[in-house]
Amino acid sequence: MDLCIVCNGSTEHLVTKEDRFYSKYCYLKCTRCQMIFDKQISHSNKLEIIDKISKVYTSDYFETIDLGSEQRATRMANVIHKVLDCYQSILRIPIKKALDFGGGKGHLASLMGRLYPTYYYDNYTKPEIEGNYRVISTMDKGYTIVWAIEVIEHMPDFTSISHIIASLNSKGLFVFTTEVSDDCTSTPLKDWWYIYPDAGHIALFSRNALVRLANSLGCVYFYFGASNVHIFYKNKTPLFMNWIILYIQDKYYYGTGPLGKFVRKLSKLVL
Repeated sequence: MDLCIVCNGSTEHLVTKEDRFYSKYCYLKCTRCQMIFDKQISHSNKLEIIDKISKVYTSDYFETIDLGSEQRATRMANVIHKVLDCYQSILRIPIKKALDFGGGKGHLASLMGRLYPTYYYDNYTKPEIEGNYRVISTMDKGYTIVWAIEVIEHMPDFTSISHIIASLNSKGLFVFTTEVSDDCTSTPLKDWWYIYPDAGHIALFSRNALVRLANSLGCVYFYFGASNVHIFYKNKTPLFMNWIILYIQDKYYYGTGPLGKFVRKLSKLVL
């Protein structure tokens, strides 16, 4: 029996697919937390699965498979800036170091580098877009924020996420995007468009699975459905992020009304 890579629950076969190189992907679904993943992950065949998905990242990957990466970077730059604006306004902590993990061509690192001290890290590709950011081959410590945009569904295990959390400062944020199966409108689930071998998608999450993963890493999990943004907050005192969530909702979704003023006044007394 193959056990879930998140919660060790029992699994069932969901669907088997092939990528354009005829490599097979046998997707399993956890009966407890609804995590979906390639069966090879549970067998700890890390090198084998890395070799399989590495073939997907061809030179034309961003032109034929991952379309719209530049537009996505522009949208996410606005979202991340709003999150950090709230973070700084409420916690009064400066953004000293920011990391773009799995930054692809470098669109987002270039945009964020205009505002914050930004670093770029990617094992599979090299940046093509110039900007005010530093390319690194090894992650350092003390990041205020690490973001990974459409990245974690490509990971063969959670080692990289553990390293990301370890690299954050004591109140650091891991901000990432990935589709979740809760929002799937396909019937049956096996027809969900995000089960996409040609894109290298081997680990597909539910919100339940993300909550469990965050807890195992000593983090608090938050989800902003309007932007499909997920946050792992390293400080397990949710009080701080509660203010940030209220502040974001009030300032960016419902206008600058009395709720925002109340939160700001209360935060000065509590934080």
